[in-house]
Amino acid sequence: MVFHTLTACLTRRLEDYLKAIYDLELRGYRVRMKDLADKLGVKLPTVSSAIFRLARLGLVKHEKRGYVTLTEKGKSLATALIDRHAIVKKFLVATLRLSEEKASQIACKIEHFLDDEVIESMEEFLTNNSNDMN
Repeated sequence: MVFHTLTACLTRRLEDYLKAIYDLELRGYRVRMKDLADKLGVKLPTVSSAIFRLARLGLVKHEKRGYVTLTEKGKSLATALIDRHAIVKKFLVATLRLSEEKASQIACKIEHFLDDEVIESMEEFLTNNSNDMN
């Protein structure tokens, strides 16, 4: 599977960085290391290390003034990660009747460990049972 191959070398935390950068860019920010540190609740050296690793993988570019941008490959992966989160969250809400907030918290913890086949099965289940879930 394509997604699994792309994320095989990423830790859960690096995936969170990609999603955070994507979110900030989507909201119109020129993303700085400090923005990421604030958003993720970590210190600047931790952000620097993560950005260096993501840059080596070709997922982000880091400019001289400290701005961080996603590459096309990084954007593609970030949107795939966000889609996975949404599928897991929706599945938890629909099947277990969890609140949106609780489902999001749990999805954040487990989405990193589910392979493509599981995600695809969840999505197929939701599609096939959408009328029954209301």
